[in-house]
Amino acid sequence: MSQSSHGFRRREVVGGGAVRLRRSITDRQDAARRLLFEAAEDVYDGDLDVDWGSAPVPDLRWMPDEFCSLFGTSVWDAMTDGQRRTLRTAEFVELIALAMQMDSVASMIAFKTIARDRVLADDRARFLLTVVDDLARNVTMYSRVIAATGVEPAMSRRRTTLPARYSLMLPRRTLAVSVMLLSAQLLGGLSAAVAFGDEVQPHCKYLLEIQAGSADRVTRFARAELDDAGVAGRSQTGSVRRTAHSAAHASLVVSIGWRLISDEAYVSAGVDPVVARAAASARAVRARRLTTILGPHLAICDEDGLVDGQLAGLVLRAGGLRERGR
Repeated sequence: MSQSSHGFRRREVVGGGAVRLRRSITDRQDAARRLLFEAAEDVYDGDLDVDWGSAPVPDLRWMPDEFCSLFGTSVWDAMTDGQRRTLRTAEFVELIALAMQMDSVASMIAFKTIARDRVLADDRARFLLTVVDDLARNVTMYSRVIAATGVEPAMSRRRTTLPARYSLMLPRRTLAVSVMLLSAQLLGGLSAAVAFGDEVQPHCKYLLEIQAGSADRVTRFARAELDDAGVAGRSQTGSVRRTAHSAAHASLVVSIGWRLISDEAYVSAGVDPVVARAAASARAVRARRLTTILGPHLAICDEDGLVDGQLAGLVLRAGGLRERGR
């Protein structure tokens, strides 16, 4: 649905590019109202629109091979088809469990934003409440698809409690919104990879189709918020605040690569966890996988300048996501 369908038109400069100035309160309300209109037409029900009771198709995968941490390594080459299938399923579950955790944190951030804005009856607050509702639906679907795999995620108590404990301490409209953006984009690479293929389980495809609408709305909201805060957008450069935020955002991105390396997944596949972790932790291998998973998000980072600056570049080079000398 286009913006003009609701009577809103994107502002442009004379050259045809988008205006990069910070939005007024009216502009922010208009943007929130447009997102509300779109959300009203998103009528998918995660419980009713997917046949979660159907058995997985034996010959189909839960995700493509390139999303696996050992893909492209000598360890992967030495694994049997059965071991690869087990590892694919276990690491798919880990990815979905992380999405589940991050959406829960994003929901808490949305509530915090409403409370700090102190305006409960405007379109912006109503949109954020819609975000909370969408995220709750997504988390329910994630739980159902994990159950459909028959594999339990390897979630330690520390992994589950620390993000929830400290998420409300994140700075408003900067790092907190970055977490919302990253949460919305976490499954973007997987969604793009399976959109036109028939090699993955239908449960996974349906989940990603339903999740995509809310992810797109949260992405547009978060990008506009970061632009307003002066930490994104090419017209705002050189500030200490932006430099610090870029480094923090880069650290969040790189941390995803480490978070998705699981010794439990290797053990379940019958692979030596020490050898497997060493192979998966290699700079080039970890960077290749992270680029596969977060490709759409990394494109947004480049477009919006979210990871600009020498400090952010240092973090990205350490994570293998930027060539040395850049």
